Amino acid sequence: MDEIITNLIKDNKILEAKMIAIKNLFFNKKKYYYYLGLCLIAEKNYDAAIRFFNNAIKHGLNHYLLYYNLGTAYLEKNQNQEAKNCFYKSIELNSQHYNNYLNLAYIYLMENNVKSAYRTIKTAISLFEEPKILQIEKKILKALNS
Repeated sequence: MDEIITNLIKDNKILEAKMIAIKNLFFNKKKYYYYLGLCLIAEKNYDAAIRFFNNAIKHGLNHYLLYYNLGTAYLEKNQNQEAKNCFYKSIELNSQHYNNYLNLAYIYLMENNVKSAYRTIKTAISLFEEPKILQIEKKILKALNS
């Protein structure tokens, strides 16, 4: 069921994803709120997505992707501290999701905290062999030296 809903969201079939989540997950509240939150993010309804993700947490969901997506919703709302808290919680639950590090570095750059952005990217480099991260490191290094 989870894969069906996420594939529908990826294919931008949001209404269909919502209907399946409502029909099949209503009695599993943590998944119900989580997947409807994903649908709301896809619709760019970040306030509602935040409420739904927080309800998933209240119903016992404690998963790195929940916190990653909640952080993304907060980031879209420019609520940077809340976003950082979520990305750090996501890393605590699973340090192998490199998008958390990229989002943290991005927030630090938005806050003009280039040193923290660089430290975050260096941590990511030590964990992942990802060319995208190396490119970002070079750009941050340039900003540090200018």
